[in-house]
Amino acid sequence: MDKTEWRQAKRLKDSYSKEKKDKKIKRLIQSSLYKLLNEKTKEVIQEYPNLEPELELVNSDSEDSGSRSDEYNPLMDQFA
Repeated sequence: MDKTEWRQAKRLKDSYSKEKKDKKIKRLIQSSLYKLLNEKTKEVIQEYPNLEPELELVNSDSEDSGSRSDEYNPLMDQFA
């Protein structure tokens, strides 16, 4: 393997590592946002119990590939 091939292989590896890191960071941020959203939702439910049927907690699928939970939550669109 000459220097040019080695550099190309290194660039490929670095770009793959960056993608993997970016996905992990995105997953961590999304998980944190879900936790924060759930905490705030619980606070609102305690403060205004008559709103409880309209408010739902979201699932934090921290093990999935960053996809959204089954429930649609328009508040999360602000952070996506």
